[in-house]
Parts: sequence; C-alpha cells; structure tokens
Amino acid sequence: MKILAFGTAWFSNFKIESGITEESNTWHFLCVLFDYVDVNIEKNGTNQNVKLKLTQTDKEDVTICMRRFQSSMQEMSAGKIKVEYDIVESNTPITSMSHDEENGYYVSGYNVKEVIDPFIAQGKYDHIFVAFRTGDINQQGLIPINDWIGLGSMEYRGFGFSNIRLPDDDHNYIYKYDTRINTFPEEVMVHEFLHTLERNTQEYGWERPELHDNEKYGYQSQKLVGLKKWYQDYMNQNIQTATKKIGIPAEIYTKKPAKTTDFEYSRQLDDCFHEPENIIEEFSNILQRVRNLFSMVKQISAQN
Repeated sequence: MKILAFGTAWFSNFKIESGITEESNTWHFLCVLFDYVDVNIEKNGTNQNVKLKLTQTDKEDVTICMRRFQSSMQEMSAGKIKVEYDIVESNTPITSMSHDEENGYYVSGYNVKEVIDPFIAQGKYDHIFVAFRTGDINQQGLIPINDWIGLGSMEYRGFGFSNIRLPDDDHNYIYKYDTRINTFPEEVMVHEFLHTLERNTQEYGWERPELHDNEKYGYQSQKLVGLKKWYQDYMNQNIQTATKKIGIPAEIYTKKPAKTTDFEYSRQLDDCFHEPENIIEEFSNILQRVRNLFSMVKQISAQN
C-alpha cells in the first residue's frame, strides 16, 4: 500500500557546524543484553505472541565472547584496531521486530530506540550490538549448533548496528569456548562487525572483497576456529589473488561514525543559511559568488 501526501513542508533553525573528526583506531562498542522478548509475529499463517528470556548462562556467554572479541580484534588485525566496550543489561522488553524476506524477523535500531538512544546521546560509542534470545521465531525447532544466527551490515543513526541472536538451548556451543568443540566463540561478533567495515569501505569507494566470498578465494570453515584465517587475511589485505593481495584497507579502522563529541569544540557556519538583510549584504553575497565562480574557472583551467 502506498500513501501519497501533498502540500508544503517548512524547515527552520538549521545549523551547520564544523567539527574535529576523532581519527584514532580505538572503537567503543556498546553491547545491550535484552532480558526479555515479548513480540507478536505472523507465523504459519497465524498471529502468535512469543515470549523469551535470557538466562544467566546466556549473559555469561555473551560477556565472555565480548572479552574475547576485544583481544581477538587487536590480535587478528595486527594492531590496526583496538576495542573498548561496555555491556549493559536492559529489562525493557523488545516488543516489536522488523521483518524482510532474506532475514526473517530481526531487531533494528528503531525497534529498541528508547533503550539505545540515551547511550548514543552520550557521544561515546562507535558500534552497537544487541543480544537477545531468538527462539524458533524464524524456524521450527531449536536453532542447530552450526547455524549462523548473528545479523550485521545494519545502520542506525549513522552507527553500525548488529544483532547477536541467541538460541534456546543453553547447551549450544556456538557462543562457548571449549578446546574440544569451539575455540573461536567470538566469531559472531567479529563477522557482524566486519560487515560494518565492509559497508564503510564500499561507501568510501575503496576496493574490497565480499565478506561472504571466502570460498571464492579458497577459504573453508575449519574445525574449532571456523573462518578465523579468512577474517584475519580480510582485515590485513592478505587475500592472495592472481595479481595482488586484497582485503579491507588499513585506513578504514580510523573512519568511525561522527559523534556528538566530535563537535565539542565546533564552529558554527553561519553563512550557509544567512539571509541578506539589506542591499549591502545582498551586494556582498553577489560579489562572493562571482569570486567563487572565478576561482572555480581558474582551478579547471589549471587542471587542463
């Protein structure tokens, strides 16, 4: 259904500021543990209410994975990125979910904006993880151990935003470190954050391989460590092709989203929206435009 609207819209009190970009390679992550899910969904042709709750084991698993994610990112990138993080627990239930054909039901930033917006307003964080139980919302039965259940490459208010979707089985080893089964449980965090860096690289117009193209370049998931070797080479431009080595560029680690702290010592650009109030200001504006035009012509001539 399409809704068409007609009329005139007015905007006022615009402000443009010149800030100072913070270009360190330290990224600050917020991981929000949502204790409860209480949503209405459509499944098998019927409307259903789904109630889910994180267990203490779930919370401990995510906490350990975030700690491992911190050390793994620095190690795997050869020091190109450093990670700081905070974990917060929210007892505000998730009461709505987004849906599309590819991903089924998932949580977008707008589904939980009342919880995460106050943290964004602090101007501290560069990326957001939300962790919650998924249950069998997107399939019948429990989610198998080898299923990938994160979701990344999303954006909310200019920030990278990722889902960490937990299964309904505390005995699932996808988030547990075990020398016999899984020594890379933080893989879901690494994978979903790399989707954000992949998207950022593309937006800057820089060359990069697709994160899901590991098999195309000869990388297979391995026992105990999954795709760790692929991620490591991806992060260090060490994927060998017939002609060169590729991956995401080192510069991307300093290209973080703009935050309020970047404008702590901002300079307001008043000229952008200033309307001339008299004939002198009007004449000055015309003169400045003529100067800008001559400057542009001069630059084009110099290039040719």
